[in-house]
Amino acid sequence: MRYRANGRQSASPNIDKISVETSSESVPISLILAPSGVGMNCAMRKFQAWLASTHGKQFLCRDIEEELLKLYMEEENKVTSPDCERLTLQMKTVIQDRSRAQIREMWRKAFTNAVKKLRADISSTKQERSQLLAVISGHSVYYHPSLPQFYCPLDPPHIQKELQSVEVEEKRRSIRLTVQCVILLIDDIYDMYEVLSQKDAVLSRKVVHIKAISRLRESLGNFESVKEPDVETDGFMEGITDDEKIACLEADLNQLVQVLDWRIQEMTIVEHLAVELGARFALFATKQCMESLRRILSGSPIVYVSHPITKPRNSTSDGGGQLGENELAVGAKLLVQSLARYASISPTGIDELRFQKVPVVEGRVPFRRTTHLLRDGSLSERWPLLDEIGELLYPSRLDEKTWADVAKRMFLAECSSFKNRIRVDSAVKQLENWIGLQVGIRDHQIVAHSGAVLVFRQYYGGEESAGVKSEMKHWGYIVDGKGARKALYVLYPDDVLNMTMFIGEMGVVDGVAEALIELLSASVPHLKASMLREIRTHLGDEDSVLGQLVDPGNWNRIHEALRGCRIEDLTRKALPRACRALLVPPSASFVLVDDNDDLLRKTGNIESLLSESPQSQKDAVLEDLTSFWASASDEAINEVLRRRLRGGEGRPQLQSLVELELEQWKRPFLIDRRK
Repeated sequence: MRYRANGRQSASPNIDKISVETSSESVPISLILAPSGVGMNCAMRKFQAWLASTHGKQFLCRDIEEELLKLYMEEENKVTSPDCERLTLQMKTVIQDRSRAQIREMWRKAFTNAVKKLRADISSTKQERSQLLAVISGHSVYYHPSLPQFYCPLDPPHIQKELQSVEVEEKRRSIRLTVQCVILLIDDIYDMYEVLSQKDAVLSRKVVHIKAISRLRESLGNFESVKEPDVETDGFMEGITDDEKIACLEADLNQLVQVLDWRIQEMTIVEHLAVELGARFALFATKQCMESLRRILSGSPIVYVSHPITKPRNSTSDGGGQLGENELAVGAKLLVQSLARYASISPTGIDELRFQKVPVVEGRVPFRRTTHLLRDGSLSERWPLLDEIGELLYPSRLDEKTWADVAKRMFLAECSSFKNRIRVDSAVKQLENWIGLQVGIRDHQIVAHSGAVLVFRQYYGGEESAGVKSEMKHWGYIVDGKGARKALYVLYPDDVLNMTMFIGEMGVVDGVAEALIELLSASVPHLKASMLREIRTHLGDEDSVLGQLVDPGNWNRIHEALRGCRIEDLTRKALPRACRALLVPPSASFVLVDDNDDLLRKTGNIESLLSESPQSQKDAVLEDLTSFWASASDEAINEVLRRRLRGGEGRPQLQSLVELELEQWKRPFLIDRRK
C-alpha cells in the first residue's frame, strides 16, 4: 500500500496529510424494466441459465421489487416467498398497505440496496469482465387496485446519484456503474391478463365478473347475490343469461384496455428514463429470441425487420393453409434468425390484433337469410414464433396447447340471439380499435431507436403494406441519409412487379419522358437534352420559330427514331426510376431475392449492405432495378402495362399513360419540316 504526503511518496504513514490510492473501475450495466404480468423475474432466471449454458457467460441480476419486498417484510416481521410467480401478489399487498410517498421512499432504499449488492456481486466474481453481463431489473409503474390508480415510483436523480457514487472496498478498488442500455420487456396483453386476472391478483377476473353481473342484476331490480364459481373462467359463462355473458365480456375487454394503458405508460416512462441516463433504449417482446437480447446487452446494433402482417394472415384465413407455412412468414423467420452481427427485432413479438370473425346467419325464412361475419370474442391463430419456445425469453407460462385453449375460451361469449351477437361484435370491435392504435405507437417507437430497418417484401400479394409504409415514412423523418443508420429493402421478383401499381401517374410520365430524351439524344448527338425538352414543350405548330432553327436532317433522324419506338422498351427504361422513388429514404439500399432458399444464400450480402454507409449505395439500387427490368420479358412488361395504378377501376391502365406521353412527343416532331 502506498501513501502520499505533499505529492511525495513516503514509506511511513506518520505524516500530516495522507490520501490512500485506490484503483477505479467502470463497469457497464443495463436496466431491464417490465410491466406486471410479463413474468420478468422468471424470464431473467431463464435467460441466466441459457446464457451460462450457451455462451459460458455469467449473468448478474438484482431486482428492485425483491429488495423493496424485503424492506416491507422486515418492517412487518414477515417472511418473503422465494417463488417469483408470487412476487406480483405480494407486491399488491405492499402497494395497498403503504401510501404513494411511503412507496417512493421505500423504492429509493430498495434501488440503493440493489446497486450495492450488484457491486458486491461484480467485485466477488472471478469471471472476466468480457464474460459478464450485469443488470438491475424492476417495474416503472405501480398499480393500486383498490383506488384504482397508476403511478411511477422512479426517481431519476436518485438513480444517477447511486450509480455515480464510488464504493471503496477492502482491496482499495472502486466500482463505478454506467448504464449503457435501458430495456423494456413487453408481452401480449392476453398473456399478461392471464397472469394479472388470477385469483387474488390485481385484475382478478372472478372479482370483476361478479361485480359486472351484480351491477346488471341490480339495474333490473334483482338484488340476489352472485355465487362465486369454484374454478375461475372454466364454466363460469354457463348457467347465466346472454346479457350477463355480455356484461362479463365487456368487463374483460375493459380490463384489457387497462392493461394496454399500463403498457403504454411504461413505454413512455422508460424511454424518458433512458434519455435522462444518456443510455440506449430498446423495446423487447419476450416472445423473441434470447440471442437478440444478449446482443442488445452486449452493444450490438439493433435492426428492425419490418414486413406485412395483415395480408399473409388474411390469405391463410381464406383457405390458404396454416400461417406457419406461409411463404412470407417463413421468410421473415429465416431472415431474423440468419442475421449474425445484429440484434434483430420483429413486429410479431407482439400479436394482438387477431380477434376471429365467424359467420352468423340472420333471419329464419330461407330466402331472407343473410350471413354476417361477426366477432365472438375468440382469437385466431397467432403469428408463428421466431424459434422454439426454449430459445425465446418468454417464461413458458403457457405452451402452444394452452394458448389454443385461451384463444377459445378466454373471451368467448356464445349468445343465442342475433341481436346479442351484434352487441358482442361491437364490444370486441372497440377493443380492436384500441389495439390497432397501439400497434402503430409501439412499432414506431422501435423504429425510432433502431440502428437500421430491414424492409421485407413490402408489396407482398399485390398490396402495399400500410404499416410498413407508415414505418418507413417515419424512418425518412429521422434519417437524413448522411448518418450510418440504414434502410434495406429485400424484395422478391413478384414484389418488384407489384410495385408498379403504386408508382403514381407522374412517376410513369416522367420516366417515359426521360427515356425518350435519352433515345433522341442518341439519334441526334449534338442536340442536348435541355434543347429537346424545350422543343417538346414549345414546339406545337408549324410556324414555331424554334422549329425553323432545327436542321432538316435532324428532323429526319428524330422522325425515324420516334417511328421505331416500342412501348415495351420505353417502359423498361421508365420503370427503374419510378420504382426507385418508392424506396424511402432516398439513401435506402435494395436486394433482389429469388425465393426463401436464395434468401439464406444472400444473408452475408444483406449484412454487408447494412454495414456500409448509405452514400456508397446511392447508385447501386438504380443499377439493380435497371438490370431487373432490362431482363424482363415482353410478356412481363405487357402484364405491367395492363395493370391499373393505385385507386382501382377509376384509374387508367399504365399502357394508356405511356401511349399518351409517346403521342405528345410524336406530334411536334413528326411534322414534315422539309417543305
